[in-house]
Amino acid sequence: KRRNTAKETIRSTFSIKNIGKKALINAELTFLAVVILVPIIYIFGMAFSETLSDIPNTIWPETPSLNGIKYIFGPDSKFGTWYLNTLIIAVINMFVGTIIITGASYVFARFSFKGKKAGLLTILVLQAFPSFLGLVATYVLFWKFGLLGQPIYLSILYIGGSIPGNIW
Repeated sequence: KRRNTAKETIRSTFSIKNIGKKALINAELTFLAVVILVPIIYIFGMAFSETLSDIPNTIWPETPSLNGIKYIFGPDSKFGTWYLNTLIIAVINMFVGTIIITGASYVFARFSFKGKKAGLLTILVLQAFPSFLGLVATYVLFWKFGLLGQPIYLSILYIGGSIPGNIW
């Protein structure tokens, strides 16, 4: 069944300019998909590679094997301990950070109080500086308090670093 479409609509839809725009958008999306997918495929290729220490030169190994995965979960590896430490730190940061940040954000959003504008401006200025500027001072403080090498050190550092951005 033929539609009643105007010839101008057909001309504008199939114009060189419109087709060029769509081709450019599709080319950009294809490029971005390749940029995102190639590193992911490379990581899986490294996981299934035969070599345990060398960095492979190919995206996918010629003879994939499960030796790397067996090694990670084997008795010679401390992967389980490392993963458990990471999980504990992430859960602590999630709960404590959410409670602190939600409470502070609610106060700044709902209440009018003296110093509200200065507090929000301070938070905005704190976001402007990279967090590594204070690493030496943070290291010395945690060293003096005896917190180096303990998971609580990372929790304090991560929660403190995420507060300004998340409150704002």
